[in-house]
Amino acid sequence: MNISNTIHQNTIFLIPDSTYARAFLLVTVLESVINITLEAIIIGRTDLFRSLLDAQARTPLAVYLAIFILAHLFQLFLASDALRQKNTIQLIGLCWFNFAFLVYAVIQVPEIREIEGTTGSTNVQSSTGLLLAIPAVIAVSEILFVYLLWYLFREFGWQVYKQIGADRRLKRMFFMYQIFICVLKFDYFFFFAFTLQLVLLVPSVGGIEKILTIIALPLTLLLLIVGYTGVRKEADWIMHSFQFGLLSGAGYFVYKLFRIWQGRDDPDSYQNVFKSLTVFSVSCLLMAIITSVAAVVCLRNFGNGLKTSMDKRSSSRQIGSNVEGLGMHYNLDSSSSISPHAPEPDHKFTPRIVNRMSID
Repeated sequence: MNISNTIHQNTIFLIPDSTYARAFLLVTVLESVINITLEAIIIGRTDLFRSLLDAQARTPLAVYLAIFILAHLFQLFLASDALRQKNTIQLIGLCWFNFAFLVYAVIQVPEIREIEGTTGSTNVQSSTGLLLAIPAVIAVSEILFVYLLWYLFREFGWQVYKQIGADRRLKRMFFMYQIFICVLKFDYFFFFAFTLQLVLLVPSVGGIEKILTIIALPLTLLLLIVGYTGVRKEADWIMHSFQFGLLSGAGYFVYKLFRIWQGRDDPDSYQNVFKSLTVFSVSCLLMAIITSVAAVVCLRNFGNGLKTSMDKRSSSRQIGSNVEGLGMHYNLDSSSSISPHAPEPDHKFTPRIVNRMSID
């Protein structure tokens, strides 16, 4: 019986409970499955798996498809997470991410055809139609995302009230907190994808520049963890350290953008990939600036009650999970008393929980 309940709870955890939320997740899954399938077909036709492993045989197409697969998996995870938390800010971010994804896909098609044409390869010619189908699928998905987002925005609006209450000041602070956390999640993908392209597509770069590129990835992950810790604990010194790291990162992206354009005519350097690397370096720089601005706004909100409200909500959630762990299925709401989720048992003594949980 307990195993059955656990499976049921895990299923509910993964599948949204509303029609529009399920439709949004379904579109995300279909987009990911279709595009990953198309990319797998291209990889199978052109033996690109060996290309990814062999530096001498590596092609931009192999790296391009690898990034696309990672992006789809990342998008699927964030969509599931946003729908589970009823986070409209993250859903808006996903629509923006999908649009940026579309721009990158359109840019890559002529760039890859040009590269393969100059190298005399005929492997990709039969895959041109598949390459063109990828941005088409993304474009259709984007239209559906925007349509569904309108309904989800209205549907999830009540969730903010349940989390924070009716205090408009707390709502504004919570809104900025959500934006900051959402931006941090997208930061990591853009920073990771940019670093991956630099390492795989420009192996000729050596010396200090290569060392900086290799160590950038773990430092980026550490920096984003520092940012989350600082804003959640409302620790000024941690946020100042995070801002210093962001400033250093922005300087690194400016330096790489300069190097990319400096070597755009060098066939042994950035000539074949300077367009896509320019898009990613500019995107990373913009993300660093946006993150810095959001961090400053969140920093100014420290000490005004948001952390206290969120801590109370976390405590209420913990109590709710403990109650469910005892076999009593209750729906704990931060703005209401604990109310039974299942029908009352007949003629049996059941402990009644009368505590009222609320967020001040």
